[in-house]
Formats: sequence, C-alpha cells, structure tokens
Amino acid sequence: MFAAPFGWLYLDERLNLLMLAGIALVLFSSLLPSWNELARRFKRTAAKANPD
Repeated sequence: MFAAPFGWLYLDERLNLLMLAGIALVLFSSLLPSWNELARRFKRTAAKANPD
C-alpha cells in the first residue's frame, strides 16, 4: 500500500535525473564546438602577439 507511491517517486526521481543528464549532454555537445573555436581563436591571437 505504501510501497507503490514510494516506488513511483523513486522511478520519477531516476527519470528526472536521466532527463537532466540528457539535457546537460545536449547543452554540452552544442557548446563544445564554440568553445573549440574560441580556444583556436585565442591561440591564434596569442601566437600573433608573441611570435617565436
């Protein structure tokens, strides 16, 4: 009698965690190319600033 609601809460919590993980993964993968581009641009400007 009491186990069913707790089971649903537990399942719901796990689903929420999965959804949050999925959203974080999507955000991370969409931000990654722009971070790479920023890093590349920064390295390029740094290389221009002090040429060895």
